[in-house]
Amino acid sequence: MRKIVYTVMVCVLVICSSNNDASANNSRETLPGELIPIAKKHKCEQVHDFYKNRPGKVNPPYVYGYLPGNKEDSAVFWCKLSNDNWNGKLILYSKKEIPEKYNCPEIIDSNDTPRGLTIYRGEYVELKHFIYMKDYKKDVPDILLDKMVGILSSYDGVESLYYCYKGDWLVRERH
Repeated sequence: MRKIVYTVMVCVLVICSSNNDASANNSRETLPGELIPIAKKHKCEQVHDFYKNRPGKVNPPYVYGYLPGNKEDSAVFWCKLSNDNWNGKLILYSKKEIPEKYNCPEIIDSNDTPRGLTIYRGEYVELKHFIYMKDYKKDVPDILLDKMVGILSSYDGVESLYYCYKGDWLVRERH
């Protein structure tokens, strides 16, 4: 008797879990409420179809804690212009003054497909594998960073790592 009850409970949990995932995938809200007005200020909107064809709400199109201090005091998120074409932007938001080390433009214009965002904290990262976002022909210094904090946009084996270097955004892409 105990075995039958256990099996039924497992089946019920699987069905409920599947239904929750389906409703999560159909949700058009992809940003926390506090970030939506910031997107509107920059004349863009949340990426409503971000979770379409994805298995669930893993690695959302926003991440908190890019800047030093309390995680909730800074965020980075994807948004797009209101037209149907993909004109993506990564927006950097901070409730406090941005430290000089992170003093890059608060908007990264990108043709990149929006992927899930995480904060990248790496050691011994070579800058020579990056390019400047504004001028891809400009030489990037051949230096090794002891510690690096960047913005990682990744999904399904494709990633773009954004790094603020002396006031300019650099990007490293991997497939």
